[in-house]
Amino acid sequence: MCRYHDSDETAEQIDDYSDVRPVESTGGAGGGDRPRGPKVDTDSRRSLLKKTAVSGLAVTGIAGSASMQASAHHRDDHPSDQYVSAHSNNYTSSSRGAADINWIVVHCAVTTYQGCIDYFERDNDRNVSAHYVVSNYDHTSGAPGHCTQMVNHGDIAHHARGSNANSIGIEHEWHEDYGNYFTDECYQTSADLVHYLADHYDIPVNFYDHPDAMCQYEGGILTHRHSPQDYTSNGTCDDMPAKSCPGPDWENDRYRDFLSGDGGGGGGDHKFQDGDQVRTTADLNGREGPGLDYEVKRTYPEGTEGEIMNGPEENDGYTWWGIHFPSYGEWVWCVEQYLEHA
Repeated sequence: MCRYHDSDETAEQIDDYSDVRPVESTGGAGGGDRPRGPKVDTDSRRSLLKKTAVSGLAVTGIAGSASMQASAHHRDDHPSDQYVSAHSNNYTSSSRGAADINWIVVHCAVTTYQGCIDYFERDNDRNVSAHYVVSNYDHTSGAPGHCTQMVNHGDIAHHARGSNANSIGIEHEWHEDYGNYFTDECYQTSADLVHYLADHYDIPVNFYDHPDAMCQYEGGILTHRHSPQDYTSNGTCDDMPAKSCPGPDWENDRYRDFLSGDGGGGGGDHKFQDGDQVRTTADLNGREGPGLDYEVKRTYPEGTEGEIMNGPEENDGYTWWGIHFPSYGEWVWCVEQYLEHA
């Protein structure tokens, strides 16, 4: 997606945004509020989500019935929705530790969220991947704010030629055909992920968008367009990739606001804040987005505990919170009135 490169870091560049433009995966959303019986398994998108083990980023309504079985598997303890392994040819197996990981590189994927996941999951024509993929739109293959891990942190994803060995790559869904913008949910999830990685690997939460950053500083967050192609081989920052990734609609200052906690969501005079531990006070629907029109991904039994990851959002007369339920490995949206502090 933004100009990926294979393990020997000699891959040919293709265009200004991306090395690949996979076939897009699309789908709709639907569902009611309070569970009133077995969920109807009808549309192709639900089959696609089950097939790829997508956990719900959903919203929640009110009471429950039978729930979809969790199929997500997290290889690292972090707040992503799920783990879907990239094909083994698309990354280099390694055993990197905290001393080896100093940078986080942000990209845009010139495809849908599901299209990017599908491309990394197969033995693709460029043998490329990223550690994470974050969803951006609510009209492609999910709701904004989903996060899928595809490569273990210790392994080397092929995402930024010359800067792969010492970094973790994060892809963000974007395509000019689907909207020339990045949503708050996408920025917020990315910022939450960056903070997790920064805490885990002692990476400074400093965002850079200039070509000398990797040579001037010991670590931080960097755009792909300023990830040097000669750093791994020579320790220099003279050879920059000829591209604009993460693309023309990525707003550096806005991303910095989310990284600093000023981008919106959480805080204020709300009942909950980001990071609060909560539990359900009734059998509660988890939905794919903050509203009654989003698909119900699972009904969580009374007493299920999770962590506030996003929100609040006001829609359909409810206040919605994005919640990570670690026992299910899922990230969903639920209504506030059936949640309490754990």
